[in-house]
Amino acid sequence: MKNTNVIIITENFFHPLGHRIQRILPIIEKKVNVEVISIGPYNHDEREKYTNYPKLIVPIIFIINLLLKKDRMCYIREGGDKKILIMKFIPVPPIIYYSFSPLFFLIFIKRYYKRKLDKDLVIISESPVSGKTAFLSFKRENKFIYDFIDRTSFFYSGITKILIDKFEKSCVKSSNLVICVGHGLKNIADEFGQKNTVIIHNGIDYSLFSRKVDVEKIYDLIYVGVIEKYVGLDIIINVLEILENVTMLIIGDGTHKKKLLDLIKSKELEKRIHFIGRVPYEELPRYLQSSKIGIATYLPNELMKYAFTLKIIEYMASGLPVIATNIGDTGRIIRLTKSGILINKYDSESIVEAIRFLLKNEEEYKKFSANGKKTARDFDWKKLAEKMVDVIST
Repeated sequence: MKNTNVIIITENFFHPLGHRIQRILPIIEKKVNVEVISIGPYNHDEREKYTNYPKLIVPIIFIINLLLKKDRMCYIREGGDKKILIMKFIPVPPIIYYSFSPLFFLIFIKRYYKRKLDKDLVIISESPVSGKTAFLSFKRENKFIYDFIDRTSFFYSGITKILIDKFEKSCVKSSNLVICVGHGLKNIADEFGQKNTVIIHNGIDYSLFSRKVDVEKIYDLIYVGVIEKYVGLDIIINVLEILENVTMLIIGDGTHKKKLLDLIKSKELEKRIHFIGRVPYEELPRYLQSSKIGIATYLPNELMKYAFTLKIIEYMASGLPVIATNIGDTGRIIRLTKSGILINKYDSESIVEAIRFLLKNEEEYKKFSANGKKTARDFDWKKLAEKMVDVIST
């Protein structure tokens, strides 16, 4: 099986929250020969490097760093026995990045991978830009696999949304195989005309999250993930204003953080809502097991309809019943496994009722907890990686 040569082109290799490719790569590279090309915006490899500068002067700082050789557009990073080709695009608005970056990345790929372009390869990409880059850079005689992990166009609006949507459809339709992260995206792939699809969900390190940690359950609720408007934390803040004795822990960071902190302060909830930033992946089980209920009350919109919310599996493996919006694969999994309560009517009253029920009904709480732990075993990265190796090698 090691005779299979794979090139992964990804925009998410350095994702701060730990992306699918980061988790699965160490497992699949034991079975197949893998090389990684990490592409993205100017700061995708070092996200903190330019965060302290105003956006308007970031392009100037970036150019100065290039001239002073404090930054590079293309380089190879070595880590252990793994070499990663890293390519970065200049600081520009999204519409320009999506329009021109695939052609830009093509130049470097042709230069560094010329020796491989005529070989039988499996090319895996997982975003509209990485997919477009792959099709431009490698011959069509190779096997192209598109890892359909998000409906990326729904993160944008206007012309940018239209352009990304076009890229996304092209990547899905033109690939030899599309790996879908959930049933919602499989339906989209079917609509795009792709007949060769397989579902491989996101996963977790089950042994990490399921092991017992000696901590006291001091929080009633917990949320772990990005802090953006679409994750629906605003409604939870309103709920805690109603539930006077309920406490919550929020872990993560994002563009909506300041507004959320202002909302918490305006409602004088600082003593009951403990807000911390990102924590190392390995430390998450300790925080999860110090809490009673996992929260995934995403806004019921088109973006979340096709997303696979990995946090619900982390909650389940840690023994937490989940309260979640009844949408997409999130709703499907919780409904089929009876591992939590789904919110059908998206309002404060429904969430208040769900929280009260779980906190007051110990027997039902234990049933949800046990069902969740059982379900989470099937989402271990090792099992999912084995499935991915199978589809790569056939």
